[in-house]
Amino acid sequence: GHAERFWQIFANAATTSILWFEVMFYILYSIIIVTELYFLMRTDLIALREGNTGIKQRLYSFLSLGSQRLDQASKDRDMKIVKTLGIIGIATAIAVHGGTGAVFAVVKAVSYWHSPLVPIAFIISAIASGAGLLLFLRAFFFKPAPDEQQFLSSLAKLAVFLIALDWLPIIFEFLVDLYGGIPAAVAAVEAAVAGPNWWVFWFIQLALGLIIPIIIVLLPWTRKSRVWLGAAGAFIVIGIVGFRLNLVIAALYVARITELPSAFFSPRLLASYSPTVVEVMSSIGLLALFMVLISLGLKFLPLQTPTENTADIEGGR
Repeated sequence: GHAERFWQIFANAATTSILWFEVMFYILYSIIIVTELYFLMRTDLIALREGNTGIKQRLYSFLSLGSQRLDQASKDRDMKIVKTLGIIGIATAIAVHGGTGAVFAVVKAVSYWHSPLVPIAFIISAIASGAGLLLFLRAFFFKPAPDEQQFLSSLAKLAVFLIALDWLPIIFEFLVDLYGGIPAAVAAVEAAVAGPNWWVFWFIQLALGLIIPIIIVLLPWTRKSRVWLGAAGAFIVIGIVGFRLNLVIAALYVARITELPSAFFSPRLLASYSPTVVEVMSSIGLLALFMVLISLGLKFLPLQTPTENTADIEGGR
């Protein structure tokens, strides 16, 4: 609730904290992505600047950072930079998503989280949800390309393979917890599959997030449908949300000190959870903001095909 204190994380760096490293990696990752996007769109932004007037021309002039060069050497340089950033970005992305899992995995007091499999599950689920989101956006928001069906079908198969792969650490974690017999871990597994939010595990995470996308990819008439493939991508993303929710909330159902809630009452000590109105509305608001930004990007940025041939502009000079 105090965003103005953001500078504290830089001024008082907690270099022994995984969460501090996670924040640093997120900042680095965001810088890499924005820089990559600039060099991928630089020549198209110049073309749009030359092909517009007024506010749009000023907008594209700002986004192109005043760049003027459209020669082949500059384009080749851009691609080399993008390739280098991509390699660095892959390593950074693994650190970001693995670090998110590590924030949970290092909590020794929560047996359900304290496992090296948790960061692995986070990395795989991040890649799977990214593929699913790309599949959804490409199917419903982008104009079809000549090889669209083959691309969507291949992307759907990749997303389904990744989401199936993501279930391996989940299954192993459940089996190890149940076989190990640690009461808190067993109770958390039971809460995940049979607790108050049992429907999240069975219907959201398993049925919607895994089984239905597999069926869509396997059936001939659905895997040839742009709409069904896009829906499969959306289902995979929703299933990953269910996985994250189950991981967090199921463990919190298990009281760390069983006698404490009866000895001292506080809403913060309740071993149950339901989202508040503020939490629900803020989540919907963030999703709406994301969709607005995507829509603005599709409308004003050259994310698909350039509106003007850069070669013609270069030749005109």
